[in-house]
Amino acid sequence: MTVYNKTIYRQADSRWGSLPYPTKSYSFASNACGCCSVTHCAMELENFKKITPADVRKFMVQYATQGHGTKWVGIADGLKHYGYNVHWRQADSMSDIWKVLEKSVKKGVILFGSSKGGSKRITWTLGGHYIAFVDWKYQNGDYWFYLKDSGGRKHDGWYSYKQHMAGDVRQVWICTSLKDGYKFIGSGSVTPSKPSGSTVKYVSYTGAFPTKTIRKGSSGTNVIRWQNFLKWMGYSLKADGKFGGITLSKTIEAQRKFGFTGRAVDGIVGPNTIKKAKAYKKQVNP
Repeated sequence: MTVYNKTIYRQADSRWGSLPYPTKSYSFASNACGCCSVTHCAMELENFKKITPADVRKFMVQYATQGHGTKWVGIADGLKHYGYNVHWRQADSMSDIWKVLEKSVKKGVILFGSSKGGSKRITWTLGGHYIAFVDWKYQNGDYWFYLKDSGGRKHDGWYSYKQHMAGDVRQVWICTSLKDGYKFIGSGSVTPSKPSGSTVKYVSYTGAFPTKTIRKGSSGTNVIRWQNFLKWMGYSLKADGKFGGITLSKTIEAQRKFGFTGRAVDGIVGPNTIKKAKAYKKQVNP
């Protein structure tokens, strides 16, 4: 039987709702569902069972955006920072996600889009919303998730993928295992960790970047440079100097990690993408 931390935090709680995320113009109450989702996963561990969104905000605010919540990479880095190994993918193939879930520790975060989900057409959000899950089960031919929702709709408890979510899942972060030194609540006491942004190391890419705009169909040295950068980011591809479909898809994923939205996610490596790539820093696990 799964043991849960029964506390559910709301981002509009008066104890932290007015805090800036990232600035005073964007309050925690309106912008920090991602931070609360990471909190809900962190507090499932003995190490952080008394942690609050205000505590987690100190680490997560570096990933906060102005009016668009939390960057996708921030969810992954946040879960890693608080003790989990994470599998992250865009939810374009749920069959792949089911396979990963089978090997998971039954915790993670789901990003919903801006439509109604499932056969019962449940409204999860009007513009994007992160919700943590702390358990899942397969029952009657469907996957069910136990959710902790920090938003005003309070979608807490068990929800079915087919009935309530299908068509509105945009991203999924699945906690696959725990890092050394971390334990779930109810599994024995541990010395609580005291997370701090200073314990996390970030590194910049030291290789060469393209010197001109490249896109699908391009070839040559500039493509190799870009492919080597994508490999450094963690994407699986060959640095063969040919800008094909795989390089295009990985470029689009990278642009989304950089925080690009809408038409800016075009798969073209131009000045804006290169600028973001040069500023990008990768977390090195301490």
